[in-house]
Amino acid sequence: MRTHANAMASRAHRQVANLRVATANLTASTSRISDVDLASALSTLTRTKILSRAGTMVLSRAERRPAASPFAAGLTVRKGAVTNGLVAVTRPDPGAGRQ
Repeated sequence: MRTHANAMASRAHRQVANLRVATANLTASTSRISDVDLASALSTLTRTKILSRAGTMVLSRAERRPAASPFAAGLTVRKGAVTNGLVAVTRPDPGAGRQ
């Protein structure tokens, strides 16, 4: 009878020890998942801030410069060369007109 009681107590102690280890493992796993979630959110926030600042900087520079004209750069626009709303622009041929 005593042996049986000791065996049951021993099993109960092992089960408690196993449950403590399982609880510690679960807590560590939850902590790691939380850390990864936080790192992902911070990464997204940082990316968004960088893109926002870059966009603001580009707009700021564009506002400081006068509008660029293809004619001011010595370029010519070919008639009827519109593709997807863009006009084909070429440099004048320096040899044109010579014979």
